[in-house]
Amino acid sequence: VEGSRQRRFLKLDHHAVLGSYFLTHPPIRRFRVDVGDAPNRLTDGLPPSFEVADEPYFVEIQDPAATRILLTADYGPDAVSPAIGTIYEQDTSLLPDGRTRALGYVRDVGKGGVTYMTLGHCHNPTNNVQTSVHRSVDPEGTTPLTFRDPWETAPFQTLLRNAIAWGMGA
Repeated sequence: VEGSRQRRFLKLDHHAVLGSYFLTHPPIRRFRVDVGDAPNRLTDGLPPSFEVADEPYFVEIQDPAATRILLTADYGPDAVSPAIGTIYEQDTSLLPDGRTRALGYVRDVGKGGVTYMTLGHCHNPTNNVQTSVHRSVDPEGTTPLTFRDPWETAPFQTLLRNAIAWGMGA
């Protein structure tokens, strides 16, 4: 975007296959993830909800009618990004209730399928580009030098194991 350090991503053909389009994310924060009610191999063994600290992704679902949303979150009214209203005219990541966003979904594609989970951010001192974090992660907003909270959260580990098994057709 001219005159800005922000860049706008282009929506391309692969987004239709993936089923979503990344818009932006506010700083890392702690939030509750809600697990959908419908039984699914990807969510087997997960509690109805769990807490995690991660980047709160804003992703636009490309074909809601063909997408089974498995995980959602309401980041709260203070989860905002300067990209909304400047780079993107509106926040198209909000689900029909106007509050929650999809964090994980599955969709059929041809004879296979795609699953996408937004959770799993991590960084270390050599690859960290986060300038700040939400006060729910650090009261001073200081970014930890090493961050891997989702990877140390039991529900995320279960989700990851389930996704690997799902991808292998198990």
